[in-house]
Amino acid sequence: MVEPTTENLAELDLAIATGTRQSGQFLAKARIRIVVQRAGQTLFIPAGTIHAVYTAEKSIMYGGDVLNPFDMPTRKRYWPNWL
Repeated sequence: MVEPTTENLAELDLAIATGTRQSGQFLAKARIRIVVQRAGQTLFIPAGTIHAVYTAEKSIMYGGDVLNPFDMPTRKRYWPNWL
């Protein structure tokens, strides 16, 4: 997970625009937090947090979003990329 600072979001915007988001070459200077989640655990990710998911083995995941007025500018900014 990466904090959604102005600098990190600008780098993410560039990675999306240039198609390098999947290459792992962006956010190299950002403070990245790695979370290991075990079976039965629940993880809440703060709104706007830049994140990626890797599953080492087959699993079932249930996810959802909670919309609130505090994160709407970020949601509207990235909504086309989530479709």
